[in-house]
This record gives sequence, C-alpha cells and structure tokens, in this order.
Amino acid sequence: MFEDNFGKVLGEAERIYNMHKKNKGDTWKEMPIDALAGGIKEEYEEWYVKWQHTLKGLRDNKKEEAREAEDDQFFEILDIINSCLMYGERLRLKIEGRKDEII
Repeated sequence: MFEDNFGKVLGEAERIYNMHKKNKGDTWKEMPIDALAGGIKEEYEEWYVKWQHTLKGLRDNKKEEAREAEDDQFFEILDIINSCLMYGERLRLKIEGRKDEII
C-alpha cells in the first residue's frame, strides 16, 4: 500500500497533526487523557473494519471493493498516527510537568 514511501506517510501524518492543532487550537491539550486514549481505540476500530472489508472483497473476488477499502485503510492509519501523536504529546507534557515539580 505504501510502496516504500514510509517517509511520505509520516509526513502526511505530521501534516494532519498540524492541521488538527491549527483548526482546533489547543483543545486536545485540555481533553481528559483517557478521552485521547479512547480516540486511538476508535480509530483502530475504524481501521479494522476497513481491513475486514478489504479481506472480504478479496475473498469474494470483488477487486474494486477491496481496492476502495484498502485506500480507506490508508486514511484510517493516518488517523491512528495522528491520535497517537496527540496522546504522546500529552504524555510528554505531563512528564515535563512532573520534572518541573521535582526541581
């Protein structure tokens, strides 16, 4: 699916992450961290459904449906990466806050 363009995939994820930050401001920074974790789970479940559709299309010899579902998987993966980046950033901020308390 990525055709050896993993760098492009990460670049696209970063673009989406930056768009998210721009369009939503810093609201994700105030969201409960468990809500961000729940977002990762939701994105994973959306990807999983697309993956199942891809497999079903291949099994039923419906190549166009399989191809469309596979394309959708790409965007779901980007959503997962985006959600993980936001969650990771929140964890980083939390860790930095604890370091400040120690000093």
